[in-house]
Amino acid sequence: MNEFFVGSKGRQTNSDGSFTKFRFADPKNDVANIQSGRITRLINVNEGQVKSMLIKAGAFNANNRARPASFLLEAGPAGKDFDFSFTKIPSQFGIPTPVKDAEGNFVAPNIFLINGVINLIRLIIILKMELQ
Repeated sequence: MNEFFVGSKGRQTNSDGSFTKFRFADPKNDVANIQSGRITRLINVNEGQVKSMLIKAGAFNANNRARPASFLLEAGPAGKDFDFSFTKIPSQFGIPTPVKDAEGNFVAPNIFLINGVINLIRLIIILKMELQ
């Protein structure tokens, strides 16, 4: 990634010379992970793609909507349906599944940009809007 960071904001140079500007949800850790080489790829995701992942994970299933807390406890842990870095993102974006680092932590070298913000908070917002 050819990038530039100032506090909670970043900018990536695209192949055509234009820039993609964004904000970090977690500037301290996101920037540190990019600078250390743990994150090497910025992937633009639109809300339709996010919604598709949520649908495939069962977020809008009537049974799951009737028991949201227990569903999230079941689907949320690492490697389960809501761990999109393992279950949805690799196949949808043609990228490798995360691997374990030297400390035994799973590492995905990707960070996702949704409408100018790098975070997963939008996933929660979209899910809440759809469940109402």
